[in-house]
Parts: sequence; C-alpha cells; structure tokens
Amino acid sequence: MSAPHALAVREFTIDDRDRAAYLSRLAQRRTEAAARGAHVWAFEREHAVGEFIEFMETNAPGTLADALAHDPTFAGSTPTIYHEVVPTSIES
Repeated sequence: MSAPHALAVREFTIDDRDRAAYLSRLAQRRTEAAARGAHVWAFEREHAVGEFIEFMETNAPGTLADALAHDPTFAGSTPTIYHEVVPTSIES
C-alpha cells in the first residue's frame, strides 16, 4: 500500500512580458521536481492570459516538503497544502 499523496497549490499572475521566461523555468522546475519524486503542473486560466494555478504533487508528505524547499518558485511563496484522504472501508 502506498502512502497518501500530498499536494501543494499556489495561484499567481504574471505580466505578459515575463510569460516566456516563466514557461522556460517551468520546464526546468518540472525536471528537477521529478528527480525529487514530485510532479509539477501549471494551468492558465481560460480567457485570462497570465493567471496561473500550479500544483506540486508527491506520494508522501515528507517528499513534498523536500521538493517544495528545493523549488525556488514554491519556496518563495506560501502554498496551500492538501493531503489525500484515503477511505478505510467502502461506505454504502
């Protein structure tokens, strides 16, 4: 049985002139996060260029804390942290 997943979420807005640099850094951050056992996803709001939400997900809270500490973007923010709820039995 695997450990419950942990998820960090942050929302932010960037200027259009900074968008290309952000996307370039995002590719590097995803590679670095994967090396630490984490996944990073970024979504841009429809019809609102520059409004993003990012997720960093791992299969254990300790792994998430390590990955967040080593990600310069998340380290400089206060993300909201979620822990997966794993049911102990099937409810009817």
